[in-house]
Amino acid sequence: MAAQFEVSIAYRPPVVLLALTGELDLATADILVASAKDLIGRGHAHLALDVTDLRFCDSTGLEAMIAASERTAGAGGSLRLVGVRGILQRVLEVTRLEHPFRPDLDGRPGDWSATAPSPVPSARPVAPPRVYARALVGRARETTPRAPSAV
Repeated sequence: MAAQFEVSIAYRPPVVLLALTGELDLATADILVASAKDLIGRGHAHLALDVTDLRFCDSTGLEAMIAASERTAGAGGSLRLVGVRGILQRVLEVTRLEHPFRPDLDGRPGDWSATAPSPVPSARPVAPPRVYARALVGRARETTPRAPSAV
């Protein structure tokens, strides 16, 4: 059975919204990459991916989002994820060092951005980076990073 995936495109100048529905994985990631490449080639460098109706996203799907982000940045634009929740939110949090997306503190909950923060200071305080460590027994816990020690 083929994976079901659909990209619906809505033009909302200066942004083009791509609503992703279904499963973004090895079998369907090329659809997202081709859609982003086509839009950027036609001069639309600011894209938003609405992932509200995305049921599944594997590492290939995340790689496709990163590729779209790199293409928009190369064209002088930006890419934003809208409606991030559930397993995709967890994957983005766990793989934070491996992708350009960060929670958009000035946006709505579930919005992640691959663009640099605006020069206008945010009203929210900036929290120190979080590091997750798993205890030998029990649940994962949040820890505060330690400064490197001199050896």
